[in-house]
Amino acid sequence: MNCKVEHVYKNMRYKILKFNGEVYILDMDRSFWTIFIPFIYWFIPHKCYKIDNETYNLIQMTEEKQISVGSMALLGGGVSILFVNLLKPLFYELNIPTTIGINSIALSLVIILSFLVRLFIHKRLYNNLHKIIDLNKAPIIKLKVRPSKTNYFLKYSFSFLFSWGLASLFGFAFIHFGNIIVLLGGFILLFLGLILNLQAIPIGRTKVHVLNEC
Repeated sequence: MNCKVEHVYKNMRYKILKFNGEVYILDMDRSFWTIFIPFIYWFIPHKCYKIDNETYNLIQMTEEKQISVGSMALLGGGVSILFVNLLKPLFYELNIPTTIGINSIALSLVIILSFLVRLFIHKRLYNNLHKIIDLNKAPIIKLKVRPSKTNYFLKYSFSFLFSWGLASLFGFAFIHFGNIIVLLGGFILLFLGLILNLQAIPIGRTKVHVLNEC
């Protein structure tokens, strides 16, 4: 059936689903695996929490503030590349005279830091929403939801591969050259890749298939 998807105000972890005259909240970050394989989000069932109109009015976001997945990926990639270009005059001066082994350890620490920041955001967004509504007490339904337009599949796949691919390239370059600028650019791209699962379902019209009420 047709469904309208909206962002939750200042909370990218959740999406609002509106169909059959009812309003539900979908947690985009329930499964750990969707961070690394976000494509499975379109094929597995999800729990949705029914909310009333009063709660909806508290958490809805205006359409002008909605951010698309394409814009998100291009913004992250653009910022990283611009960051590298702006600091290009200092590029060689910021090379660290260390071994590949030391650079690998430094890169590992940055990766761990990225995951810790991602985990912090995961928990913080959960707490922020639960200050407004306790989803554990809300009626639950199970459903499947996926983009209704083929171009979103392509756009999302490109964004995912672009972010992770470029982050890997930056990481490889840092190991061999030990450049701080490259490391920071890779950190930005890696973090972007870690939150892309939150955009697996597009804003706007899409399709849902209700499985059952819990």
